[in-house]
Amino acid sequence: MAEEAKQQGKSEGVSKVLRTMLMIVVGIAFLALGGYFLYRGWGYVIALVKGTIGLFCILVGVIFLAMAKD
Repeated sequence: MAEEAKQQGKSEGVSKVLRTMLMIVVGIAFLALGGYFLYRGWGYVIALVKGTIGLFCILVGVIFLAMAKD
């Protein structure tokens, strides 16, 4: 009985380690893919940032006005 519990504990530990390793590999792959797409589309990223600066300033202005009202 105790031997079976010990074996089950070991298999769960190995499974957890494999799952963690898979998550690390997938995470690194997505980081690399994101970096590649960011590099390839740098002009689009700059255009997106330039396009959202105005909306961001409007949002900040509304927040400051709401805080001043209180």
